[in-house]
Amino acid sequence: MNILLVDIVQVDCETIIAALENNGHEVSTVANPNNVVHFLQTNPRIECVILDQRLGARCGVNLAEEIRDAHITTPVIVMADSEHRLPDGCHLLIKPFHVSETLIPLVETIEIAIPIPV
Repeated sequence: MNILLVDIVQVDCETIIAALENNGHEVSTVANPNNVVHFLQTNPRIECVILDQRLGARCGVNLAEEIRDAHITTPVIVMADSEHRLPDGCHLLIKPFHVSETLIPLVETIEIAIPIPV
């Protein structure tokens, strides 16, 4: 699966990228959350987006809403410290979590749910 990871904490990014790649996923990153919608519009190969709730001055929940407002239907996982209401097609992952026990199974569940292009 091709995944876009948006997280400003370098240590978290490195840990998540390593775990996803070790499980056969390809991971792209966008350093500036303001570029995510454009990145998704120009990279249709992305099959899942993983956002942190805290993206510097940006909020991951609001960014998930912007993704939906741009009519991008890619599944989105928002990693957050507490419960949040998310747009359709978005999944909440409460932190802290163990990457291989929680995030990887969630990504694989989403992968199963993505329709296979004919």
